[in-house]
Amino acid sequence: MAPLLVISDFDGTLAGFNTNPMNVPVNSKSIAALEQLATQPNTRVVILSGRSLVDLQQLAPVTDAIELVGSHGAEGTKPAVLSLEQQRLLAEIEHDLRALITNHNGARLEVKPFHRVLHTRGMPGDGEELLQQAMALSRPGVHVTHGKCILEFSVLDTSKGGWIRAHRGDANVIFIGDDATDETGFAVLGPTDMGIKVGPGDTQALLRLASLHDVADFLSALAAQRS
Repeated sequence: MAPLLVISDFDGTLAGFNTNPMNVPVNSKSIAALEQLATQPNTRVVILSGRSLVDLQQLAPVTDAIELVGSHGAEGTKPAVLSLEQQRLLAEIEHDLRALITNHNGARLEVKPFHRVLHTRGMPGDGEELLQQAMALSRPGVHVTHGKCILEFSVLDTSKGGWIRAHRGDANVIFIGDDATDETGFAVLGPTDMGIKVGPGDTQALLRLASLHDVADFLSALAAQRS
């Protein structure tokens, strides 16, 4: 049996969305299928999320058989260490974002170890105008990623694609994701791999699933085939 690395995003793939980000509905069928896959020979299962590792550990109801990697790959088995300059840049971005969202009901700032994230899901119209204003806060040494109702500022040049490239070994890869940040993962996949986009939107993935329920069905079928 050829080595297989199964990687899934979390929000929008294994879990639905909620204006309370710590109360998202997790698809138990998908989790069960991932657990089954993780017991198979030559099969490694990873949840690779933009969330902080601490939040992911609280929200993803998985055993130690499944590896959790947070912050787009920055928080894994070997977490990154920030320089004093990078810490200063993060502090500046955080200060500016807090000032920007004052009096904007529904906007939220998330503080992660290597990122500062503006969330606008609770705003009317998903706050696209505020996201565009926040784009102007970028500066040299800061990387900005625009996702679904979020704008993420990072002082590390990390991505899901970079993590996959560094950690795949000789395994074939199946990567499932729904957001713009997952496109970096799809971009590094080769001819023996499979990229799966969940939901609408332009993508580099070869396959598409319409919903979280379809993800659960796909993972269940994969687990049965792999057993």
